Amino acid sequence: MTPEQSIPRHQSGGPSRGAAGCGAMPLVVILTALTLAGPATAQEASGDWDLITDPERQLTLATLNFGANQIALRCRAGALDLLLTGVPPTDMALRPVRVTADPIQNESQLWLTWAGRPIASPAEPERLARQLRAEGELDILLEATEAGARSHRYRLSVPASATSVDRVLTACSVPLTDDWDLRPRAEPELIVWASRPRPDFPSLAMERGLEQAEVRLVCLVAAEGALNDCRVVSEMPAGAGFGRSAQRSAERALLGLPEDEGAVIGKVISFTIRFRVS
Repeated sequence: MTPEQSIPRHQSGGPSRGAAGCGAMPLVVILTALTLAGPATAQEASGDWDLITDPERQLTLATLNFGANQIALRCRAGALDLLLTGVPPTDMALRPVRVTADPIQNESQLWLTWAGRPIASPAEPERLARQLRAEGELDILLEATEAGARSHRYRLSVPASATSVDRVLTACSVPLTDDWDLRPRAEPELIVWASRPRPDFPSLAMERGLEQAEVRLVCLVAAEGALNDCRVVSEMPAGAGFGRSAQRSAERALLGLPEDEGAVIGKVISFTIRFRVS
């Protein structure tokens, strides 16, 4: 049995939390809220966060309505998502975005999309969610991806209320604060693998009959493209050795450095490793 690793060449975060990872019920809740919401300006939230819990579905969902747009933070069966609805649909799997949410300032990111649906998601949902715990403005610029196309900008004022956000993060066992949020990220287009992570399929997972898994990590880029201080951000399923195997393989991998090495060295990258029995 051999593992399958899926590590995007130009990506600062892991895929798969889009359409494949989202159940019908949360999507219905989100779109229904948009349909029934009263008039609101494009920038100001119509109220505080709304919180929905459904123990049977292992779901904790917090939504913030802006009229034409909505932010939804969801923990479902231990997996965390943050969704921005009301954006132009696209068939692209990833779209370039610039994000400002203090202390994140005009940071270039790649967001995940739902094919043909007006939804986009950050690759590091827990990091952005933690910035939404305090009052402030979330500034999202969806950059044009084709010649002649235009960019779309959303300035969303988030109210000062951390309770609902904290409930969702806690449901997914995500820390409410993390010093790594303050560390600068490498530009997604500069992330090119010279030697990709090649993890071993854990023997414990084989004994349990598990056939696939997904691990998302963050690492610090060091000299010569080495990856240091790699941390497991999420591991599904947990407790079968996938996280440790992915972590070890990441610390043996190498990034190809651009001509301006300082644009990458000392920066954080986030990526996903997938395991699959074949």
